Amino acid sequence: MKDGTVKYILTSLALAILLTGCANQPEPSPAQHSGQARLAPCPASPNCASTQAASSAQLIKAPTLAVAPEQAWPAVVAAVKTLPRTRLTEQDGYYLRAESRSWLFRFTDDIELYLDHDKQQLTMRSASRLGYSDLGVNSRRLTKLIDKLRLQGIVK
Repeated sequence: MKDGTVKYILTSLALAILLTGCANQPEPSPAQHSGQARLAPCPASPNCASTQAASSAQLIKAPTLAVAPEQAWPAVVAAVKTLPRTRLTEQDGYYLRAESRSWLFRFTDDIELYLDHDKQQLTMRSASRLGYSDLGVNSRRLTKLIDKLRLQGIVK
C-alpha cells in the first residue's frame, strides 16, 4: 500500500472517530397527554424506524400485548437491557429511553418505548442521531426486540 493511501485511511478514521463526540443530543422526552405518549417523530431521512412513523418505509407495526401491562413491562425493560451496547437512560412509568452505540464508530442511536394501556400495544422508536441512512439498523433492532418479546409470550 502506498504511503499516501495509509495516511488518507488513518486521517479518515481519526476524523470519523472525532465526529462521534459531536453527535447530536437526543430528542426531548415526549409529552404525555391523558396517559398516551407521542414519541419523537422520525425525520425525513431514512435513519429511523417507528410504530408512529408517517412514512411507510419507516413504519413498524406496533406489537399487541399478549399479557397484562403489569407483567409485560418488566419483560420489555429486561429485553431492552439485553440489546448489544445499549444502556437505559430514562424510565418513567411505562416509558423508557435508551441509547445504543454502533460497534466500530460508536455512533449513538436513540430508542424510545411506551406501553400504551388503552390500545394494549407497545409503541416503539429507534433513530440515529447522526447521518442520513442507517442501512436498516434501527428497523432490524426493533424487529429483533419484538421477536424476543414474542418468544417470551409477551407480545402477539
